[in-house]
Amino acid sequence: MQGKIDTLPRRWRRFSESARVLLRDPLAREAWWNNFLKELSYTHAQVRSLGRPQVFEIETTNRCPFACVMCPRTYAMTRPVGDMDIGLFRELIDQMHPAWQMDKPGGRPLVRLLHYGEPFVYRHFAESIQHCHRRGFQVLLSSNPAVWTEHRIQQALDTGVDEIMAMVDGMDDETSTAIRGSAAGYARAEANIRRLAELKVKRGSRSPYLVLAMIKQPRNAHQWELFTHYWKGIEGIDGTYLAHYSVFDGSIRDINRINDTLMKRDSSQAEQYARQLRLSRFPCYYPWHSVAVTWSGEVVPCCRDYNCTLVLGDLNRQSLHQIWNGSLIRHLRRAFIRGRRDNNLCRHCVEASLEIGLPGRHYAPASFLRRRGYGKMHQMGSSPGIDERSWSTPQNLSGGGYKRQAIPARQEEEEPVAV
Repeated sequence: MQGKIDTLPRRWRRFSESARVLLRDPLAREAWWNNFLKELSYTHAQVRSLGRPQVFEIETTNRCPFACVMCPRTYAMTRPVGDMDIGLFRELIDQMHPAWQMDKPGGRPLVRLLHYGEPFVYRHFAESIQHCHRRGFQVLLSSNPAVWTEHRIQQALDTGVDEIMAMVDGMDDETSTAIRGSAAGYARAEANIRRLAELKVKRGSRSPYLVLAMIKQPRNAHQWELFTHYWKGIEGIDGTYLAHYSVFDGSIRDINRINDTLMKRDSSQAEQYARQLRLSRFPCYYPWHSVAVTWSGEVVPCCRDYNCTLVLGDLNRQSLHQIWNGSLIRHLRRAFIRGRRDNNLCRHCVEASLEIGLPGRHYAPASFLRRRGYGKMHQMGSSPGIDERSWSTPQNLSGGGYKRQAIPARQEEEEPVAV
C-alpha cells in the first residue's frame, strides 16, 4: 500500500508536466491527439486506424560491410542490396509530419535512418539528413564506428546529425571481430569515436548526442563492466548503455541459441524475455502504431522484417496515406484481432510491441481494458484466418530466394463488422 501512495506524487508530477507542454506547444497537442486516436483504434479493435502513421525506421541502404552473429542479415537476407533513391527519400519525408513521429508530448520528432544496413555508407548521407532538418525532423543514426571515415565524421558534424548510437560490441579486436566480423576492428572504432568527440568539443557543439551501446551476449560478457567504465568522463561522449539482446522475428536458430545461452548467465536478459512474453499475450500494437520502409520503397509492418516478408505497399506507386489504411494492413490488423499470427513474419515472433509498448499513455481506458484482455478483442476469440494469397509476400522463408512480386491493384473490400 505504501508503494502505491508513494507513486501518487510522481504520477501527479508527470501529469502536470505533460499538461504544461500541451498548453504551450501546438505540435505537442497534435502529437498527443494522433497517439490518442491510434490507441483508441487498437483498443477498440478497429481495422482502420483513426490516427496517422509513424515511420519507425527508414532504411536508406541495406549495404553493410559487417557480418554480425546477432543479425538476420548475416544468415537469411536474400533481397537485393542497394541505396534508396534520393528522390524517393525526399517524397517519403515530405509525406510525413513531425507530430506523427512523436510518441509523447514534449518528445522529439525523430526519424531513425536505420534498418538492415549501415547508414554511414549511404550515397546521399548528407543530403538525406539536411532534408529531414528542413522538414522539421531530428535524425537518429545507429552505426558501427569502425566504418566511419574522416569525411563522414565531418559531414555528420556539418549536417548537425542529432543523435548517433555507436555500436561497440567488443573492447578489443578479438572480441569485436568475433561478433561483427573482420571489418569491425576495435582499434579503428575507438579512434573514430574519439575523433568525432574531439571535433564536437572543438566546435562547441551539442550535437550529435553521442551514445555508445554494447549489445549483451555471451561473447562479450567478460567486458560489460569494462565497457561501462572505460568511456565515462570522456568529453564529447554523452552516455553508454548495455543493450538487451534481440532475436528479431525468432525464426533463425543461431540467433535464438545465443539468446538461450545469454539468459542462463544474465538475469536481466531473462527478465526482459519474460516481459516480451507478457507483451506477446496481446495483439501486437505495431500495425496500429507505425511502419518501416526499406531502401526500395517497400513498406513492411515493423523493424523485424529483414527480408520484405510481409509487404504492405510500395511507395513507388502508392502514398504513405494509401498504404496506412490499405487492404493489406487491414488484413493484418484483422488477423491480429482474431488471434491469428500465422503469417510468415509473425508466427515465431516473441517481441510483439517490444519497443513501443502497449496503449495506455494517451487513451487511459486502454490500461483498464488490457487487464480484461482488451475486451472486444478478447470476445472475438479465434475466427477463420485471412487468405494468405492476398499478401504481397516474397516466398523466401522456404529457401526459394527473394522474388519481388507486384502489388495487387487496390480493391474495395467489405467494411469490418462492428465489434
